[in-house]
Amino acid sequence: MSEITSPPAIPDASPRRPGSPCTGLCRIDPASGYCLGCARSGEEIAIWGQAPDHVLKRVMAELPARRAELGIVFERLDWDAAEIADFVRETLRPGTGAWVFGVHGALGEFMIDKDEELVRRGD
Repeated sequence: MSEITSPPAIPDASPRRPGSPCTGLCRIDPASGYCLGCARSGEEIAIWGQAPDHVLKRVMAELPARRAELGIVFERLDWDAAEIADFVRETLRPGTGAWVFGVHGALGEFMIDKDEELVRRGD
């Protein structure tokens, strides 16, 4: 099994508004008050679309500790298109396997042969 690298750090001064950490598993844990999918509180979920960026960034900074406390092992990464492309390019190696992405009713498989190289347009 190949090693999964950590997502690139997004600086607090990023001009991009943090995306929602929702994973689609929405259930509030009665003991902690946090969602068992994303680790946000019900109030944080309710205000997410209208809250100022500094509030969202504070919540995002608190989520890793909450996920660990709740035993949540999956998270939605707040990557833009360039960060996703960089991650795929850096981790998809010739002849070592494939990336498979899917949603209900659709599937995409990406792999490169031993003689191919994956580059980003403009490089």
